Amino acid sequence: MSPAPHFDFFEIFRSVEIAWGFWLFGIGVLLILLIRYRSLLSGNRFFIPFRKRMATFHSDQDGASYSLAFLITLPFILGLIVLIIETSFLLVAKFGTMHAAYMSARSAIVWTTSDHKDVPVTNGNTYFDNFPKARSKAEEAAIRAMVPFSSGLAAKKLQYTDAQQKNAANYLQMYRDFTLASESDIQSYKWKHKIRIRPDYVRNKFLYASRATQVKLSGQSEISNPEPWQLGLEARVTYEYPYSIAKIPFFGLFVGERTSDGRYVYKVQSTVMFPNECPKNPTAKLGITL
Repeated sequence: MSPAPHFDFFEIFRSVEIAWGFWLFGIGVLLILLIRYRSLLSGNRFFIPFRKRMATFHSDQDGASYSLAFLITLPFILGLIVLIIETSFLLVAKFGTMHAAYMSARSAIVWTTSDHKDVPVTNGNTYFDNFPKARSKAEEAAIRAMVPFSSGLAAKKLQYTDAQQKNAANYLQMYRDFTLASESDIQSYKWKHKIRIRPDYVRNKFLYASRATQVKLSGQSEISNPEPWQLGLEARVTYEYPYSIAKIPFFGLFVGERTSDGRYVYKVQSTVMFPNECPKNPTAKLGITL
């Protein structure tokens, strides 16, 4: 039998363990600093009337030592804030890959059935390579699912194929039709308020998602020599997260990798498993021609 679908809690940590560690470290240190700063402000000196403080401003030299300490620790505090923001973006991208993996697997189930060629199961890792339509539809579903989590800024410096440009134009047109927007801007809603979105923003997000998202379909089964309908469909989505703020090379080398075009990215992966759900007959087809 193929494995039953279930939610794996530990999937939220896989491939981003180091990001969770940096994020928890930054939040913890920031909380300690805030608590410490609050204790400094709780003294009576802070609540001296404003006029009296201004009168003694030029004669009091106690603030000089405080200013020096503040200037020394300011780069560390700013770096801590950047670390928290960057790792937060990365973890959001991780949740996006989990959503994209589910969408690609659900799409692949349908299209594997319609594209079936009665291929025997000899290797679960390469079995779904026999269905080009299913692979294409699964990748398309993953790309569209990753658009909200994709980076529009990173898309401006990359080159794209004609097919990717065409798909981005089609996606933008569908977005316009869905939101009833004009050619000059796209209207959306955020917190019940209507906002305007530049078309290039949506287009760039789709382009980068199409460039940075890869899908691998494979299969597993709990029995030996399974039939096609007994093979579980596994979808693994890999997304190249581009650093938004921390674009320092050494940071990328420690918590990411360098691509062939010189960019520093962090590869985020998510994997889901679904039953194949194809019909139990020799051809494994539904009888519907698409």
